[in-house]
Amino acid sequence: LVQNNMTKNRGKNGTTILVVDDRRNNRELVCYKLEKEGFQTLEAGGKDEAISLFEKHHPDLVVLDIMMPSGEEGYDVMRAIRKQSEVPVIFLTSKPGKIEKIKGLTLGGDAFVQLEEGDFNFESGSVIYSKEDLTLEELVVEIRTVLKRQERTGDSEKEKSDTSEVLEYCDIRLD
Repeated sequence: LVQNNMTKNRGKNGTTILVVDDRRNNRELVCYKLEKEGFQTLEAGGKDEAISLFEKHHPDLVVLDIMMPSGEEGYDVMRAIRKQSEVPVIFLTSKPGKIEKIKGLTLGGDAFVQLEEGDFNFESGSVIYSKEDLTLEELVVEIRTVLKRQERTGDSEKEKSDTSEVLEYCDIRLD
């Protein structure tokens, strides 16, 4: 399914990841790697597409570029997601700086994967494979770590709710 730069690709493990980046080459490389790892992917090239896909498909995780054409756009997507969900978000960014990282984590991001200068050649679309492979491997490791953490947190939350049940019988109350 392809509509206005939005695509949905099937994966083996049932986990859906929304990849948001204004650079088509980056999206395609990231999605290709994630699909090879068994994930289902959704692609969006900008804020409106990302929010629309997020609301329609409810992905399990979002990979989000910070710097898109309108400057704050990645953070805007993050704010929109947090208004409706606590889904994990991993920032994939070439924007250096601790301020950007602090801002992203403060808005509710779960992790950052920093693209080094030359990981992707944005202008020509060519790839320097050794650096790109390492960056994509780092991204996959972050995704698996965040999903595992979310699963454990979800399990402990479930255990808390299961054990917080109150039992009553006649005059006896157990909580």
